Amino acid sequence: MAGFPQKMEDWLKEWLTEIEMTLLQVDRFFQDMQQAIGVAVADLDATLETTLESAIAQLQRADEPDWLPPSEEREPLLMRLEDLELLEWPAAETPSHRACVGCRHYHGQYYGSNFLVCAMHPYGQGDDHCPDWEGYAHS
Repeated sequence: MAGFPQKMEDWLKEWLTEIEMTLLQVDRFFQDMQQAIGVAVADLDATLETTLESAIAQLQRADEPDWLPPSEEREPLLMRLEDLELLEWPAAETPSHRACVGCRHYHGQYYGSNFLVCAMHPYGQGDDHCPDWEGYAHS
């Protein structure tokens, strides 16, 4: 039994050496993975940048109306169309929501099966008077 403590000590040293070797291998593995992932991300970034630039350019070309003849008059016509988009259109009559008639906040659109009256009162004002009612300013 005199050699038992020595064997335990040797076994413990071997075990610690194996753990250190395993840790070194794991560390090397993660360093290699980090490098490989870095290269893959750089390649993906370059590919995405090229693809996105191409897609954006294609969408910008598709945004131009093709029904207008190419001419010098095209730009003023496009500006007039953009001006029309900026106009505020009067709200439709809403007999079921009398407090909303003529209000500039009236939205009146369906989203799926949900009808949105306005942002302040999504389901409409309960009575005939709305404290948030604002008419259209005519200038």
